[in-house]
Amino acid sequence: MKRSRILSEMRETAAGLVRAGVVEKQTMKEFDALALAPVRDLSPKQIRSIRAQSRMS
Repeated sequence: MKRSRILSEMRETAAGLVRAGVVEKQTMKEFDALALAPVRDLSPKQIRSIRAQSRMS
């Protein structure tokens, strides 16, 4: 999933604030966790199909 431009800009700004010492690294880790794409559950059949399509064992 491609990040939105606004999310990328927000992350870049937050990273700059961490470097400047205004924001703590833990806050940055929390921000990054919020920006992750949601993980969807897959059935074993779906996993096998994905692995077969990508030629993975």
